[in-house]
Amino acid sequence: MTSHPTNLRWLGLGLGALLALVLVSGAPATAAITLSSTSLSARSLLPVQTEELRYGKLPPKGGGHGGSGATMVPVVDEDLLFMVQWTRDHLQADEAHQYATGAGVTVAILDGGFNLAHPDLVGHISPYAYDAIDGDWDPEDLGNGFDDDFDGITDGGVGHGTFVAGMVLLAAPDAIIQPIRIRDDEGWGFNHEMMDGLIMAWKARADIVNISGYSAFDPAGEIVDLIASMRAAGIRVIVSAGNDGVGALGELAHCPDTLAVGSTDTDDVRAWFSNFDDHAVPGMIMAPGVNLYGAYGTPDDDSSAYWSGTSFSCGLVSGAAALAIQLDPALSATALFDLLRQSTDPAFDDEGLVLPGTGRINLLKVVD
Repeated sequence: MTSHPTNLRWLGLGLGALLALVLVSGAPATAAITLSSTSLSARSLLPVQTEELRYGKLPPKGGGHGGSGATMVPVVDEDLLFMVQWTRDHLQADEAHQYATGAGVTVAILDGGFNLAHPDLVGHISPYAYDAIDGDWDPEDLGNGFDDDFDGITDGGVGHGTFVAGMVLLAAPDAIIQPIRIRDDEGWGFNHEMMDGLIMAWKARADIVNISGYSAFDPAGEIVDLIASMRAAGIRVIVSAGNDGVGALGELAHCPDTLAVGSTDTDDVRAWFSNFDDHAVPGMIMAPGVNLYGAYGTPDDDSSAYWSGTSFSCGLVSGAAALAIQLDPALSATALFDLLRQSTDPAFDDEGLVLPGTGRINLLKVVD
């Protein structure tokens, strides 16, 4: 695959200094946090990758090698607003919000295509929003009007992070969103940018980290080691299972320190595109992921759209996690993941048989 200059920016650079500061010192998650443009500009080389770890394509509507992005072109249609209420009803969200709304809980969304001016996101954005692509504090990306990866789709990644954030807020309407841009306007990124984003989420003491964009075939490299350290510090990482439609999970989703999320349709049947592994131990979890309706936010307007993909199911489960953490801020990753796995309704395969080792999240059961 040919790389172009915009995808090679900052290649080999990362927040190694911050990584060393946190990991070597063993500073707990509750330690005092100092964030400044000066500290962020002190970039040094991360360990050399053994191979080019270029992941994802969000969304793969223009091609690419899978990834956990959307499975179709987002369709902007205000007539589908009823899908919002259907999703809420299916998850028993309104009932759950009588007990918790995610207030005070920060969900770091490592993604791309953020429109921070979208009305659904305004008032929910953390002051520690960050762009790991450009190394600055502005993660908003509305595209540049060019087809940078020459796949026939201009700005293929635009809107994705906005939509994921909207799903988090559907499940946890008072949660705080920390948008961290780790993908360019076409939806591509490198693992060192993912690591930069994870470090920033850690430094800002995010309660939950939401990651999408890896397929069953993408290597995770040193990311899994970093996530293990983050889990030990009390940060819970939730990842999408991927949209390859295979019976296997990728390295990141299969990592014992993450909770993997797949997609179900309106009948609680596993979506045809959703990866699933009934041998995964501990088990994964499912959430609605077909024809969800929410904030899209194109460069021209603050639109909504309907979209499908495990990325968006992951956002719903991260929102569910925010409800649980509001009620019990001391929940460890292990305890949280166990609670979420137990707070489900049955999910089925396309023959109507109950899927083993998983279930579709029910928000009321999370808080009940």
